[in-house]
Amino acid sequence: LFGLNGRWAENAQPLEGYFKELREPFNSRQWQFLRHMVADHLAVTEPEPRAQKAIEDRLGWVAADRIFNFHQTGMTQASIAEIPGEERPYWEDWLRANTPVRDRVFRTTRATLRHYRETGLLPADTIIPERHVHDEFLSLGSAQNLYNRIEEYIRRHYDAFLAAGGKSVPLGFIMTIYRRRLTSSFYAIRRSLERRRDGLANRKQLVDLLDEDDLFSLESTAELEDLDLDVVGAELGAEIAELDDFIRELTDQPPDEPKMARLHELLNEAFTGGHKTVVIFTQYTDTLTYVRSQLLQWFDTQIICYFGGGGERWNPVTETWDRLSKEAVKDLFRKGEEVRILIGTDSLSEGLNLQTCDRLINFDLPWNFMRVEQRIGRIDRIGGLPHVKVTNLFYEGTVEEDIYQRIKERHDWFTHVVGNAQPVLAATESVIQQAAMGKISREDAAGKLNEAIDQLEGAHVKLEDLDAVPQFEHPLEPVMTLENLQDSLLGIEAVEARLYDHPDLENAWLLEVDSAKHGVTFDSTTYEANVGLELLSWGNPLLEKLLDEISAQPMANLD
Repeated sequence: LFGLNGRWAENAQPLEGYFKELREPFNSRQWQFLRHMVADHLAVTEPEPRAQKAIEDRLGWVAADRIFNFHQTGMTQASIAEIPGEERPYWEDWLRANTPVRDRVFRTTRATLRHYRETGLLPADTIIPERHVHDEFLSLGSAQNLYNRIEEYIRRHYDAFLAAGGKSVPLGFIMTIYRRRLTSSFYAIRRSLERRRDGLANRKQLVDLLDEDDLFSLESTAELEDLDLDVVGAELGAEIAELDDFIRELTDQPPDEPKMARLHELLNEAFTGGHKTVVIFTQYTDTLTYVRSQLLQWFDTQIICYFGGGGERWNPVTETWDRLSKEAVKDLFRKGEEVRILIGTDSLSEGLNLQTCDRLINFDLPWNFMRVEQRIGRIDRIGGLPHVKVTNLFYEGTVEEDIYQRIKERHDWFTHVVGNAQPVLAATESVIQQAAMGKISREDAAGKLNEAIDQLEGAHVKLEDLDAVPQFEHPLEPVMTLENLQDSLLGIEAVEARLYDHPDLENAWLLEVDSAKHGVTFDSTTYEANVGLELLSWGNPLLEKLLDEISAQPMANLD
């Protein structure tokens, strides 16, 4: 298995047992087992050279030699007990450095990258950002009663639909979407309830109750197809009346709900505090629409939005939001001159590099905390700005706030998304949904997440066991640089015939592939400076398509 030797190759138990022993007290370890495991590894490879040199430099030849020959000579338990305390960390380093795991798996963390920078593997001026996360818990104030009533309505119908079973079950899933929207914004839940009222009154299909963001959160809507609202039941008139009451009260709420009022303050603090631009994230286009409408009178054309795969910017002449391409959004925001605020849904967290920004505000938080991490990753990027500041907005007294606070006592969400509890991020969605819909208590929800953290932190093989800085006898050189790739491709007649000088840019070309011309460059600096250019390198589908097309040509044309 993976070219392992001896006991390492038998099954997972010896490998797991090895790291389990390294977590035991020094004198209590099974040293004969450790000796055999190290011996099996060193039988097919050389000892890790830098660890060997570092130990010898610190301890001297005699003490170091006892560590280096341990796998051959062994030691009695009595001799192990006599090893001085100041020497024991070097035994630890040696045992961790000389495993097949370190030869085969490398987990690059921020700590690893900083080590690269310190040792010269990365340029000294490489920026590895520090992340600062602040959570704010806001009172709902006079809206608390309305919030509680809508939450009770959602739970009541959720329970009824699940209890009825059959075709009613999908309606229960839809109620979970309403519950997510309730903590996003009053406007978002109002729009959902308006769609529901219209659907009930006009006997529409279930899918008509949802918008694109809802469908995205459900991920699969196969069970909703061809189902109409006849499954709602006989209490249709009573529910429509209840919805009318909710919609009227939501419409009568003050324009700035508590999170919106705080957002105004945060933006003012950001811009007066030296931040050039700010990113605001929300799950829902409805909430985005609400936020931008409340900010428009203050920031006008300085706002840009991104949702549904495209952007929009306010046109004061036509008083409409004009559509923009993804490239235009990226370019305008990166310059930070005409545009200072970017409001986006979670579609923005996929594929847009916003590293020129160092301020992010989560207007709401998805139940799946991994999506929150993906949002933050848009600005927290190697080579970005040295410090990034993130603010998460919650409402007090909600299930989300309660669970978050309980787990925060043990796990500092989003500040250090490393360590063994990281997989718990993706597990939060199911647990929060159960608690929000009243299926489990808040205490049980926190207990489930704490139990998951305990299991991960108690694992014998931990993520830090994979934090390795690979060592090589000679500096590594790429098999082919971008410059080599450029020279090689330009030396192929069939490729050269497809490349035309770019009319506006140096070091760039127009490449004809798939009956269309694409702006390309082989230079990373040119690529970073010009939105819309493709970096023609390995891994780019455009290069793969080019190679496929020229490979299909007669061989005479490839000379």
